[in-house]
Amino acid sequence: MSDRKDRNHKTASAYLEDNVHEGARFVLGRNVLVEYIDGMTKRIGKQKALEELHNILNSKLLVIELVSKVDWDLAGAFLVLHSCIA
Repeated sequence: MSDRKDRNHKTASAYLEDNVHEGARFVLGRNVLVEYIDGMTKRIGKQKALEELHNILNSKLLVIELVSKVDWDLAGAFLVLHSCIA
């Protein structure tokens, strides 16, 4: 969705917009989130992928299923620790 040049961007955006207007919220499993961020890192770089992660985590449309708060906090800390952002 973040890549307007993607051939599926318009279709995906329209689907999202229609569902949001109907009051839908989306549940994103942690394993799916990890794979998504990994793919985004490879496609657009770690900095932009971290920005995408920030947007997802602060979204009112998505609910992230967490294993536990401690696991989530540790994973986030390690991601930032091993990135170019401090």
